[in-house]
This record gives sequence, C-alpha cells and structure tokens, in this order.
Amino acid sequence: MSAMIEALNIISWNIRGAVNAKGRRRSIELVQLHHPTIFVVMETHCLFSSAESFWTKLDYKLCNKVEARGHSGGIWILIAQHSQQVTSEVVVSPQALIDDCNLLDLGATGLRFTWYRNQLGFPLAKRLDRALCDTKWQTLFPNAFVENLCQVYSDHCPLLVRCGSLIETKKNRPFRFQAAWATHKGFEKIIKDAWKRSTPTLVNGLNTVWKEAIEFNRNVFGTIFSRKREIQARLKGAQFELEK
Repeated sequence: MSAMIEALNIISWNIRGAVNAKGRRRSIELVQLHHPTIFVVMETHCLFSSAESFWTKLDYKLCNKVEARGHSGGIWILIAQHSQQVTSEVVVSPQALIDDCNLLDLGATGLRFTWYRNQLGFPLAKRLDRALCDTKWQTLFPNAFVENLCQVYSDHCPLLVRCGSLIETKKNRPFRFQAAWATHKGFEKIIKDAWKRSTPTLVNGLNTVWKEAIEFNRNVFGTIFSRKREIQARLKGAQFELEK
C-alpha cells in the first residue's frame, strides 16, 4: 500500500478550453513528465464526449464531471486506467467547504502566483489556484507538497501535488516515435541505413530501426523531454523575474 501512496501524483489545471490543440499538447507534456494518477481539468469549455478519445489514448478514464454550459465552466476528474477507483465530489461553494471541513492550504513551491494576464498593457498576477486538505489526508500523506508548474498556454499554472518524495523513479517505457525527429534532415538517412543493415525480416528491421532511433535521439537530436524541461525552466526563471 505504501508503494502506491508514494507513487501518487495529482495535477489540477484550469485549462481554459480542453479541445484546443495547444491545450492538448500541454496536457500530453504534463502526463509524460509527471505521470499523474489523477488529472483534474477545469474550465473545459466543452462536453467530455468531445475529448473522451483523447484522454483514452493517454490512458485515463473519467471519474467524475460537471459538464460545461456552452463555452463556460466544466470540470473533469480523470484517473489513470491502471489505478484503483477513486471517490470524488465536486462542490460548488468552496468557501463553505473550507469553513465546514476545516481545510488547510498546502501552500506551494515554485512560482509565487498561479494566474497571469496582461490587461491594458499592465501585467496582473494572483494566486488564484491552491490545493487544500484536511488533517486526516495530511496524516496519510505527510510528505505531500504542491508545486506551481510553468504557465504555458492557459493563463493559469497547473498545480502538481506530489504525495511522495521529490525524486520520481524511472520506469522502462515502450518505444514511441517522436514526430520532431522527422524534422531533422539526417533522420531519414539514418532510418534507411538501419533498415538496410538488418536481416530481411520485419521484426529484425524494426528492432534495428528502434535502436538507431534511440541512439539518434541521445547523441544527435538531443533528448526531447530534456530540452523541453530546459526551456520550461528558463520560462519559469523569466516568470520568477517578472514576479519581483
């Protein structure tokens, strides 16, 4: 049981439109980087049926929802397919909930604010998003903390609730072709040469291409997710400077 608790990550994000291509791309990055067991999507601005296939491909299923009305509102609580069932409830009156249940603000590391907007040429920033818990939950997850992630696409930062330690264990993941590889002028030749060197069976050919693609990503193209983390770290540094 403790191993499952240590592996639990939760992401909550006011996405400001869940069918937009940029929002979906950012959602994929968040899943790939942080492997959340629970992903809460707010301000979806659409019905879940219009995005269900997208989340199914990411290996998530719906746990609870409040559907959007037209192009406003909408909350989806999604859980990883491999996880046990989660009981959830969406409450409309947050202040009453905080008072009645004596909820505690978990605070946050990272960016000081969670909402940024430029209004009439003046930058605005506030801490609108936060994670709350009761004493029972805090006892169950004593090492839990919240990180305000980099603001990309939406004017709200995603919140990452880590219920275990900061260090995440690396897992052997299945090979996935990265579309960005094809933008490199030398990638096509590498694949053709790898296919020619393999013995004439489909399985051997694919295995050789797989090994060459991994080697190409490591030594020539550079690890994509490492580059993304570096860029996001620079963006977060810039946002830190703007908060001063």
